[in-house]
Parts: sequence; structure tokens; C-alpha cells
Amino acid sequence: MKPAFDPARLRLLFRATFCRGKSDTQIPPDVIDELERRGIDSVRALLASMSDGYSGTGRNTTIQLGGGLKIRRDQMEDWLKDKAATNARWAKVGTVAAIIAAVLAVLPWVYPPP
Repeated sequence: MKPAFDPARLRLLFRATFCRGKSDTQIPPDVIDELERRGIDSVRALLASMSDGYSGTGRNTTIQLGGGLKIRRDQMEDWLKDKAATNARWAKVGTVAAIIAAVLAVLPWVYPPP
């Protein structure tokens, strides 16, 4: 039985709609789930540990995680790039919302009601 709400499918739809052209590779949903579970700082630490001179820094270098999941370096880098773009986008939305709120707060002071 298929669940009514599938978060992996929703993420894929979101990526297809809002993140077009952001990354070179398509990241599988199970990899996205694992990266989301670990968080940005942990993924950055994994990338830093892969740059030890032995593991390699090529985009096709893989790392074995628990549960038999293999993640390639390019998938981690593209996920981090997408997260940074999303965070920057929300910062812009917050800035615009703050400016609109400031203008709306100043209008009654400049033009008091009769």
C-alpha cells in the first residue's frame, strides 16, 4: 500500500520545479534522505575527511555509509550547492518581507488617518 504523503516524491517535485539547472547530477531520493538526516555540517566534515590525500578528491569518489549506502562526492557537493542556493533564496525573501513590513509600518505615521 502506497502512503498518501510521500516526502521523497515531494522533494523530487520541489527539486524539479525550483532547482532546475542547479546541479549536474540527479541525486537519488535515498541519498537525499541520508544527507538531510546528517545535516550540512556533517556532510561538509565528510567531504573534508575525503580530502585526506588517500580517498581522492575526484567527483566520482565514493564513500560507504551505514546500511550499505554509497554516496559519491559529486552528489554531496551538488546537495550542498542546492542547500546554499535555497538558503540564499530564503534570505532574499526575508529581506523583501522586512522591507515591505517597514514601509507598511511607516505609512500610517507619514499619512495619519483623518
